[in-house]
Amino acid sequence: MRVLVPLAALLAVLVLMLFPVGTGFCTADVAVPVAGGLLAVAGLPLFIAGGCRMRLTAIDGLLGMWLLYVLLRAWCGTPEVPCLPAVLRSVSLAALYAALRLLFSYAVPSVTATEGVVALFAVVQCLLCLSQLLCGGSRHADFPFTGTFPNPGPCSAVFLVGLCLGFYRFFYPVSPGHARLSWACRALFMATLALCSLMLPLGWSRAALTGAVVCLLVATWPRMSSRMRLYVLGIAVVGGLLLYFMKRGSSEGRVLFYAVSSYLVARHPVFGSGIGTFFGAYGQGAAALHQHLPFALTCHAGTIEYALCDGMCVAVEQGLVGLLLAVSSASAVLWRLWRCSPALALALLGVLVVSLFSYPFQLLPFQLLLVLLSAQAASTAVAPAPHDLPAGPRGGVGLAFSMAVFAVLSAFLVFCPVRERVRATAQSRLIVGRDSPRLLPQYESLLPLMRHDAQFLFRYGQMLASCGRDNESNHLLAQGALVSNAPMLHVLRGHNYRHLHAPAHAERAYWQAHAQSPARLYPLLCLMRLYRQSGQVARARRVARVILSLPARSDSPLDMEIRREAKSCIMEQ
Repeated sequence: MRVLVPLAALLAVLVLMLFPVGTGFCTADVAVPVAGGLLAVAGLPLFIAGGCRMRLTAIDGLLGMWLLYVLLRAWCGTPEVPCLPAVLRSVSLAALYAALRLLFSYAVPSVTATEGVVALFAVVQCLLCLSQLLCGGSRHADFPFTGTFPNPGPCSAVFLVGLCLGFYRFFYPVSPGHARLSWACRALFMATLALCSLMLPLGWSRAALTGAVVCLLVATWPRMSSRMRLYVLGIAVVGGLLLYFMKRGSSEGRVLFYAVSSYLVARHPVFGSGIGTFFGAYGQGAAALHQHLPFALTCHAGTIEYALCDGMCVAVEQGLVGLLLAVSSASAVLWRLWRCSPALALALLGVLVVSLFSYPFQLLPFQLLLVLLSAQAASTAVAPAPHDLPAGPRGGVGLAFSMAVFAVLSAFLVFCPVRERVRATAQSRLIVGRDSPRLLPQYESLLPLMRHDAQFLFRYGQMLASCGRDNESNHLLAQGALVSNAPMLHVLRGHNYRHLHAPAHAERAYWQAHAQSPARLYPLLCLMRLYRQSGQVARARRVARVILSLPARSDSPLDMEIRREAKSCIMEQ
């Protein structure tokens, strides 16, 4: 029984990690709090009947302080920015963590079992990607495989996790004791190593490749001589430069992201700009810096769906206080894992390296992985020592009861709001993109639950503008600009202001769109047309010259058409 209970909990988390990842709310968001509540309900009777003990650890304290800070920051944040999605996700994960801590206090899973479940997750992703590569079925039109993710970037991070586990267990095999079980574990880790070694280069994620190199150095560094270390560092520097210049455009986009994010952190260094404000603040920051940065960087500015660095996202929204709590929590988990399972520690280290250049911890599977590893580390840290005194009611049953109540109550409070938003997201996908005034009542009914979705707000605003309701459209588009850095939100606002005969407001909207994405020609075209329509020929010509000075895209017919119109504006008398 003490073996099956933690194994069942591990498999439950594995199932949650394999749910398809989508934008917005999806079925997995409902399953997480349900799983947390059910595991807590099952864990409390087992804990009491088993006469177990439970103590708080530094990991519990740090994670609890971080959750409390997020809730307080959301409560004291910007009221017009919807922060409820982030709060719901945080509380759901906290409920699952509390339930796992309760179950793991009854019986701590062996590190071999946890490693096996994580390796199985990587193997399933590899097999799914191979199936997509050979038979089709990718979730992105531009990539041959994506696994359960929207693109192959996060999938490569999963390959890195499997590679770290397989690599470590190749040199340090596990010996569970039972011959058949030992053979099965070795076969699983060898299969993980083979499949992930094959798929990681195919994913061609520079962040994942960098993480693999870092993990390899950490694992082999103590065995190297001083001369070998110098050689390895030199090779690593050269390899890093090659990776930078092989995809220079993407690399410069990352540099721009760090520059804008650092500017935003400097504006609100202590407590950040607020939960859920990253994308709106990023658009404003990119617009403020576009004249102070070289065009070689600003030309890569565009719409982003995820923050390109998890740490910078935390720093912008939660400030240095939130970043300190996040780094302290991750460091405590990593340190404890290194003592009980270096293989899991290497896997977590690899994902942390990837998170410096990508967004794994903004996706539910990696958040669940972090919750699982944190619960494993915290539960392993409280193994009773001979000199420990028996836990009293407050340290044992009382604490376990508090954990169970927190998990069940959190799951109960989160379940209904999440389920409503999952249904609203599914309904919105049925109507978004369909142009018909008869859909306006459906848009209006979904609006209270979809204020966090910039695409929904843009389509709704576009629909209102087509019906002549320009002021209402601008109100929705302004809300969309708080949760997205898409320049088309400002372009459509400019169109509405032109219809309302407010050229000054239209001019500001077009300039904002251009500042957020200086390489795009369409905002400048709209601005040039506005000046020509209002008789400001000199300004129109200046904008036309700016259009012609930007790099040409010969593969875009729209780009060439805009340039022809700009030339005609300059040539006309």
